[in-house]
Amino acid sequence: MVASANNALSHLSRMPEDVSLTVRKFSGEDYSQSDKYWFANNAVLSMATSVFSIYIPRGEKFFIKSVRYFEDQIKDPELKAKVSDFIKQEANHYQAHERFNESLKEKGIDVDKELATAELMFSFMEKWLPKKTQLGITVFAEHITATGAKQMLKSPEIAAHQDPEVRRLWEWHAVEEIEHKSVAYDVYEAMGCGYIHRMWSVFIGLVVQVGFLTRSIRRTFRKESEQVSLREHRQGALALLKKFHPDRQALKEEFLMYFKPGFHPWQIDDRPFIEAWYQKQK
Repeated sequence: MVASANNALSHLSRMPEDVSLTVRKFSGEDYSQSDKYWFANNAVLSMATSVFSIYIPRGEKFFIKSVRYFEDQIKDPELKAKVSDFIKQEANHYQAHERFNESLKEKGIDVDKELATAELMFSFMEKWLPKKTQLGITVFAEHITATGAKQMLKSPEIAAHQDPEVRRLWEWHAVEEIEHKSVAYDVYEAMGCGYIHRMWSVFIGLVVQVGFLTRSIRRTFRKESEQVSLREHRQGALALLKKFHPDRQALKEEFLMYFKPGFHPWQIDDRPFIEAWYQKQK
């Protein structure tokens, strides 16, 4: 493992040999005792993260489709095997979040409305965007989720403010996002996609996705504001976020690395964080 867990940057250009894609079923969850405001008892943090969860099942299906389309063109047997495990991990993720989303529905969140919005967004991209652009969007999304996953795993302050059962779901998901974070990227490169197209995919993905996701969050906030003062919860959320991300410079640096030519996801070495999670499971 690397010496520094806080800012672990390396010169890796492929998945390290001591990292494997382990397909784990997430089971035994019970959200019946979890509060609707499961994140720091804060409506803003809880609702925003819950809306993200609502989008996850359809998003994971989009990622699977975008990678699977090129599966038969992959010549490297090792990468082909990683694609198979990537698909299995992502399938487990959308199934686990579907169960969590059902619990949100029981707590009065309009899950069906936002599921329909997510379906509209991903169906639009699948219909109108070229397959390589869809894959490029997946590559960028995998970078974003891996960056967020690391922040979750490295911040004990986050764990202390989350419902334990919901936290268990997000930690499991975070570890697997880090494990497979380079698979879509490696497929993208194997298909001959270059830097300019990678940047174009970022632009298209952001234009489409930010609008839909923002609309869903605002709609959910608007409904929630009928029950609580979101202004107070927003102030509380800002105070907590300062504690959650003390190393903002590292977070910014890792995010912006994606925009450099020659980038590879494992240039950000997250192994200490997933290793810590592995040890907790023993």
